[in-house]
Amino acid sequence: MISAILSKLLSESLLSLHPIMVKYIKLDLLSKLWNRTSIFIVISLFFINWDFILNNLFSYNVLLLTIIIIAHLYFTHRGFLLLESGVGYALYYTYPIMIILLSGMKLDYKIIFLMFLAILGIVLIYEEFNIIPENINEDKREINDEIENKKNINETIVENYKHEGIISILLCAFTEALLYFVINRIKTNNSWNHLFLSYFFSTLILTFYIIYQFIKGHINIDKKYIDNFEKISFFNIIIATLGHYLKYYAIYNLSPLFYSILSYFGIITAFIYGIVINNDKLNLRKTLGSLFIILANIIMLVLYKA
Repeated sequence: MISAILSKLLSESLLSLHPIMVKYIKLDLLSKLWNRTSIFIVISLFFINWDFILNNLFSYNVLLLTIIIIAHLYFTHRGFLLLESGVGYALYYTYPIMIILLSGMKLDYKIIFLMFLAILGIVLIYEEFNIIPENINEDKREINDEIENKKNINETIVENYKHEGIISILLCAFTEALLYFVINRIKTNNSWNHLFLSYFFSTLILTFYIIYQFIKGHINIDKKYIDNFEKISFFNIIIATLGHYLKYYAIYNLSPLFYSILSYFGIITAFIYGIVINNDKLNLRKTLGSLFIILANIIMLVLYKA
């Protein structure tokens, strides 16, 4: 149990780096997604159990997992593209609550109170709920054709993107919650098996599509593209792969309650990275918010003897 808890905390600390680091790497959406999924597949090839993979690759659970993964990848990018990072994070971290609610667990007053305490911490940290889709024109291939540049965005279009961003990030949270349950239905103690089965078919689909886009001339492989591709490859190999492996290990070895509560640790690490990397300033709300989240985790672990 201790190893699963530590795995979950470390995975959150690693994966919460993703939105901060990737925003500095300018690359089209298709290349980002293909790079991420293909690296997961290549690395996991060295650690999977081939008999297990061959017996489960075309199972109902894996095909369902593929559909959820593809939806999750799209809604994750779309939501964070259209929302400010703080707003996106706050909405994304509703997924632990969704896991608890979907698990059918009986909610006693202690669980409800601790969930409220954690949510209150999130609200305090991300107090400025300003939804300004500053990045919707970052890559014209990722947005609707009617948007030519920021000057052409009228209030109605901006309002529509606000709604799309909120809906997208909530669907991102919902698909994250669904992943918890589907992965648990694929019985294996090797988390590399989970990682491979999750991304195999999505990588295959993205590979065919990226080849098609290259043939059509929609992807220009110049020096800038290669430099950014190398940077995001390094990040995905070192940070993302390890973070996802640890997350899958935690999913398979923690109950819905403990997995959900510990997920809030990602908010704290994102907050710390903001101070260290982005020179964010401390204030009372952010400090109290972090303390509330930490307190909710500690009390939960003590009460339920994780």
